[in-house]
Amino acid sequence: MPVKTLSVIIPSLNEGNSLRVNLQRLQVLRSCGYEIILVEAGECRLNLDEKAELCDLVFQSERGRAKQMNLGAKFASGKWLVFLHADTHLPADFESIVSKTLFNPSFLWGWFGVSFDADGLTYSVIAKLMNVRARLTSVSTGDQTLVVNRKFFRELKGFADIPIMEDIELTSRLRRYAKPQVISGFVTTSARRWQKEGVLRTIVLMWSLRFLYFIGISPRKLVNYYYKA
Repeated sequence: MPVKTLSVIIPSLNEGNSLRVNLQRLQVLRSCGYEIILVEAGECRLNLDEKAELCDLVFQSERGRAKQMNLGAKFASGKWLVFLHADTHLPADFESIVSKTLFNPSFLWGWFGVSFDADGLTYSVIAKLMNVRARLTSVSTGDQTLVVNRKFFRELKGFADIPIMEDIELTSRLRRYAKPQVISGFVTTSARRWQKEGVLRTIVLMWSLRFLYFIGISPRKLVNYYYKA
């Protein structure tokens, strides 16, 4: 694939070692000509030398994943954009998987299946349900790592400037114009919130947020509910 065919955009908020590990793992993609863009908000625990060594571009942004990812996309040079959470890792064979996917001329956007970095049947079941839900609704969450054609993304004006549910909102719009594809392979995301807050409580919170958003509650109200919870 030609140089800068793909840009990986990582929004970061007060991340430290998990971000460092992720960026280190992504260096193999840079050797393939892929672009790594870090968009920070809050305090980053990586020093300037580390960021210069591990990233192609680094930006400071206002807080909010939508703002951060839109900023990264604005300066991305790749034909394809990959929106990757700081605590989510791409599959080891990502380069092979994505090359085959992007070779398909009908592909405009899609996401990966998700798994958790925690052992146990509970986390396997949760991940399975997330993947089934995404397939049935053609709507994915940020943990599933959105891959989208840059031109298509810009034509639809990118992420809505909302403080929460930006991934749901964008993929709901994308599906109106093009059928998505679930990319083979699985990304691995952190289970730290589930472990900290408890599985049942987190499930109730996530589904409550989705329901309230579905019935028209403003994301600016939902974000207060999210952080209070």
